[in-house]
Amino acid sequence: MRRYYMQIWDHACQDDEQLRTTTGYEAQITKPSWSMAKFTSSETWQLRELEFVGFRPREQEISFLRSVMERASNLKTVLLKEDEDLCEDCDSMSTPRGGFCPADKGEQEAIVRQLTDGVQSSAQIIFPNSGGS
Repeated sequence: MRRYYMQIWDHACQDDEQLRTTTGYEAQITKPSWSMAKFTSSETWQLRELEFVGFRPREQEISFLRSVMERASNLKTVLLKEDEDLCEDCDSMSTPRGGFCPADKGEQEAIVRQLTDGVQSSAQIIFPNSGGS
């Protein structure tokens, strides 16, 4: 595998208790597994590009990306993209939350440091649709 695409939906509407109750959103929630069990192999990964849509700089996402970067010695590009597709419930909220992090160049640099500090990787980390680029 040379290119890996992943997407996470992080809905603002999931924090609106009334909306969760009326739409049945509670029953639709799935919790992703961030298990690193398969990452213990010493096999070198041939991955060259990782595209992560819906990235937020949460601990489990940073840890996941660092693990991939450590094991994919051929990794050249990590794209961290905003999820621009809002669900109808998120779009209809009177006070939409969120926004892609990082908001500026300083926050981008902080995230790059979190991802690369102590990690042997030459991958370029790109924020193609953030406000700071």
